[in-house]
Amino acid sequence: MLRLPRRGARWTREEDEELVAAVRAGADLAVIAEQHGRTRSAIVSRLLRMIPAREAIPEEEQLGWIRRGWRRSHDRR
Repeated sequence: MLRLPRRGARWTREEDEELVAAVRAGADLAVIAEQHGRTRSAIVSRLLRMIPAREAIPEEEQLGWIRRGWRRSHDRR
């Protein structure tokens, strides 16, 4: 059975920053999920919620944008 110690826990600013850094570095989403003690779908959901509304990215392209565009343009400050 998979242990998910952070399942359902609030996301912290530090965890968000680690998540963004991992995506920028090109880490696999399953690996990121394991490192954060969350499911892959929780990671994807959190990432999608971070996309700035002004980007207006079609749903089917959002994960690709995260992988490509985030490394260059996303800054949560």
